[in-house]
Amino acid sequence: MKNTHASTAGDTSGIASIFLAVVIFCTVYATLRYIVFKGVEIAHFPLYINNKIISWSAVTLITISYLAGRSGKKAGNSPLPKWAGLVGFAMMTGHVIISLAILDPAYFPKFYSGEQMNFSAEFNLLAGVFGLFAFAIPAINSISVIRLSLPPETWRRGQQMGYAGLLLTAVHTTVMGYSGW
Repeated sequence: MKNTHASTAGDTSGIASIFLAVVIFCTVYATLRYIVFKGVEIAHFPLYINNKIISWSAVTLITISYLAGRSGKKAGNSPLPKWAGLVGFAMMTGHVIISLAILDPAYFPKFYSGEQMNFSAEFNLLAGVFGLFAFAIPAINSISVIRLSLPPETWRRGQQMGYAGLLLTAVHTTVMGYSGW
């Protein structure tokens, strides 16, 4: 039995423009916030600032994926929800890798009490890890061969895990940014 909810290849014109606009916006914002107003040295652009750009772009694209998917029920099978979600998930995975590489008291002093992480840092990382797990389910289910093998209701339930991922991302961001706002 073929899954009637599988997306078609469809027209991808405009999707790259949306992705580029998101990344440009996040780049301008991060540059202004951290380099211009906060005084972070330009030497930290390759990892520290780009990590901010990547994470914000990831969350924005995943949010676009869910919003476009909900509105797309009326508009047909646009490829935007699938590709925004998959690119957002890939960027989120990059964010995790970079974060682990720079997870150090020099970059994140408020995460440490002496040489050990404090409670809010550990809670923050746990929310991030569970958020990544929650997003992995819809990302894997969006791969065409897997999507076509799933009954529509199973696929739909898997996609709904992304809402838990968005909630966990909000917790992750709030815990991390609370004392700095």
